[in-house]
Amino acid sequence: MVAEPCPLPSWDKTPGEPPAPVASLSESLRADAVVIGAGITGSSTALHLARSGKQVVQLEAREPGWGASGRAYGNVVPVSKHDERRIEQFYGHQRGRRLNEALAAGPEVVRGLLAEFRIGALYHGGGWLLAAHTPRADADLQRRALRHAGAGDAIAYHDAHETSELSGTDFYRGSLVDRRALAVNSLAYSQGLARAARQVGVGQFCNSPVTRIERSDGAGWRASTRGGEVVADTVLICTNAYSNGLWPNLSRTVVPVRGYSAITGPFEDGALDGVLPYGHFLTDTRHLWSGIRKVPGNRLHVGAGGPPLREPARADLAGATRRLQMVYPQLGDIEWEEHWSGWVALTGNQLPKILRLDDGVWAALGYSGRGLSFATLLGRELAKLADGADRDEAILPVEDMRPLPFHALTPFVAAACIKYYEALDRWSVWRYGRGSGRNPNYAFRSR
Repeated sequence: MVAEPCPLPSWDKTPGEPPAPVASLSESLRADAVVIGAGITGSSTALHLARSGKQVVQLEAREPGWGASGRAYGNVVPVSKHDERRIEQFYGHQRGRRLNEALAAGPEVVRGLLAEFRIGALYHGGGWLLAAHTPRADADLQRRALRHAGAGDAIAYHDAHETSELSGTDFYRGSLVDRRALAVNSLAYSQGLARAARQVGVGQFCNSPVTRIERSDGAGWRASTRGGEVVADTVLICTNAYSNGLWPNLSRTVVPVRGYSAITGPFEDGALDGVLPYGHFLTDTRHLWSGIRKVPGNRLHVGAGGPPLREPARADLAGATRRLQMVYPQLGDIEWEEHWSGWVALTGNQLPKILRLDDGVWAALGYSGRGLSFATLLGRELAKLADGADRDEAILPVEDMRPLPFHALTPFVAAACIKYYEALDRWSVWRYGRGSGRNPNYAFRSR
């Protein structure tokens, strides 16, 4: 089990999900499938498998949502890190189109699960506001809007004036609003999805880290914990960046880096009225850590930077303060209530993988910062594969495991890339000034 020194976020004191089960596995069980991990991928897999009539046992090392699932920023967006054309170039037209269509429907899949199982994790608002901080980025957003011209008002481009009205800042030159997207409290969603799996009959055991996976004496596989074991025909490993030691070389297929979030203290009444007044969640076209959203309690939730490799790491709150004040200088002094981090699993192409590890052993991992929709969808895909579906019908190609070359060095390469992107962000803000120039207090540099 990968070490995780950071506690789960605790800022949201509103009534949440019922407590997770505390029972550890202390016996030998037989099942059709054993799912390892109770994050979003694991619980989605277990839920969909149980609904297909399978007897499913789910084993979690700590508690539901303990890993990246419960620490994620919470954007559920209908795209990957790459645009639709690049996806089709990468996977081919047929597979790429299938993946793009699945991603476009991903937020509605999540919304449907929230409604069906009454998971109180949704932040209501106007959708995703993706804002451009340079002329080149603005032109790119306009081209993307033209490609989605048939989507009605679900996707729309807004010029600098309109973006100022939507965002409450003159920092940006234009924006794209995607009403298909939604924002959730990722911990509440993770815990609610685990509860939904229990409701449909999944046997769920927490505080039960799997110590070994091996072939059983008879047919199938044995997943052993300190207190018991599960023998099953199928094993589904859903532990993402927290997979170290579970299966030989599996952890070497991704690069673990730490991602950070922070919550401000409460602002005075009225101080946030002009910030994102229509309830959008905001990210911008800088490379790193640009997320801003309003959350209950008159507070802001922001993405933050921090040391990418160290376990006992603290978010760079000074940097988060500078970035927040750059976009919303009217906020004045900012106090921080809580910050947290977790391990994010990166892949070389920033797209996740479905892996066939052996006969009856599957894994999905490598969400690269886009895990909420992808993990929900890939849980469904793993369930189909375990139930005998044709591999060619999956939304991602099923691959054999290929560890990354020189894996011991890849975290340092990732850290260097993050530093490079930080420098690019600083340069682009300096080079192009602060947005549209509509506000005379912003220094504007023409192209």
